Formats: sequence, C-alpha cells, structure tokens
Amino acid sequence: MKAAKFLSNYLKATMFEGKGPQILTVRAVKEETVGTGDNQQQKLVVYFKEIEQGLVLNKTNGKMLIRKLGDETEDWIGKQIELYTTEVEFQGETQLGIRIRL
Repeated sequence: MKAAKFLSNYLKATMFEGKGPQILTVRAVKEETVGTGDNQQQKLVVYFKEIEQGLVLNKTNGKMLIRKLGDETEDWIGKQIELYTTEVEFQGETQLGIRIRL
C-alpha cells in the first residue's frame, strides 16, 4: 500500500531534486496571502500550465521577472521561464532555493 502524499499549494526546491531545471509556461499571476500566523504576507504567486503548484515570488525572482518581462504581470502569461535549484542564503543559512532563468 502506498503512503498518501499531500501536495503543497506552492513549489519547494525539494520538489525539483533529481529532476533538473524545468521549463514552464506562465498560466496566471495572483496576489495571495502566504505564510502562517504572524508571518503572513501578501506576495505574488506565479502559476504554470504544466503543474498545479504556484511559485511564490521572493524579491530576487520577482525582480528577475520584472527586468525580463516587464512590470505588467498580465504580460507574463504565456511566457516560458526556466526554474532551477541552487544554494541560496536564507536567514543566515545556506539552503536549496528556486531561481528563474529566461
């Protein structure tokens, strides 16, 4: 019997382990409340045609998309972007994170 898997609503770097970079097509961009408790924040979330989970944009990835695709998020729909994992620094520690290439 297989163990039940509960998918997160949002992409995590660990979901890419062993898969390599992924080229995905932007389906929608929404502003959503993410986080829990006192850590809730409004963030842009990019959704893709190929997968259900969205990518919560941090400053680095958000700036990259704005620089390459413009600041009108409606213009991002239909564009292909590459997601890949790399080591990033978060809260003073090195961990695996998702980055964007076009």
